[in-house]
Amino acid sequence: MDENQISEEEAMNSILIENNEQETEICLPEKSAQCQAMIYDEELGWRFQKPLEAAFSYGVIKDIELEMTEKEMLEVISSDCELIGVKRLKRRKTDGKGWEDSESIQLQFKGSSLPASVYIYGMKINVDP
Repeated sequence: MDENQISEEEAMNSILIENNEQETEICLPEKSAQCQAMIYDEELGWRFQKPLEAAFSYGVIKDIELEMTEKEMLEVISSDCELIGVKRLKRRKTDGKGWEDSESIQLQFKGSSLPASVYIYGMKINVDP
């Protein structure tokens, strides 16, 4: 069998879609354990997700002190949705040469829900999509 051909068993458990020289494999329930093992391939930099499943949602909060570290924010921000990551956004320096930290923070939540607000040290802050 040619190395580019798939076995009959593999063909029964997946659908291969070719589009613009890219290949996409859709896993059927019989292969869900194999699909789970493929969720993220660090070597190739690929991330897979199940169809119709939103793994993460992102929002932005503004006017956050520059002195707060990302680690500190992750510890003190409370929300109805599970917060799994924070990232301080950058802006252009006033002289146009390079980037500097801004007061805006990108929040990463698990799932497809984005909360309307979060709390930092008990203070309510609106989350923009």
